[in-house]
Amino acid sequence: MNRTKKTIKTMKKVLGIFLICVSATIAHSQKVKEFRTFQKSAETSESTRVIELSSSIQPTVYYNRGQEKVTGNSSPTVIISDVHSTQSLGRAIESFKNVELIEIRMKDRQEVSSFDINKNIIENGPNLKAILIRTEFPFSESEFKNLFKNILNTNIILLYEVSIPQ
Repeated sequence: MNRTKKTIKTMKKVLGIFLICVSATIAHSQKVKEFRTFQKSAETSESTRVIELSSSIQPTVYYNRGQEKVTGNSSPTVIISDVHSTQSLGRAIESFKNVELIEIRMKDRQEVSSFDINKNIIENGPNLKAILIRTEFPFSESEFKNLFKNILNTNIILLYEVSIPQ
């Protein structure tokens, strides 16, 4: 009987370690991806759609310092926002249920502290496929991962692009 209890305890520990490893693997499998690399390796219809949304003319909602401007003749599929308007995105995505891509732009490093995006935005956007952050200053992959830390365990494609103006 004593041996059976020890075996059960050992099995529970092994199972616990296994579950921790599986959870870590799942969380890590959804990586933050560099946009150009993502474009080159697009394999699914969803990734192809994200590329289309980011590079072709789409019905769009623009947010700049909280001011909203809607373009296009149909319901917007893209939101392009400056980083200062990210707090408005939760309300915006509720209003625009067809949004599939949110693009957030940052011009300088000081704007990073204004970045505020969380799971509520994702939960309110039933069609949201991807979030793309574009910066005009050097920014490392680990810094982007840190920006996305509150939404890493979602099904949303998380992308970044550094594009420094000449």
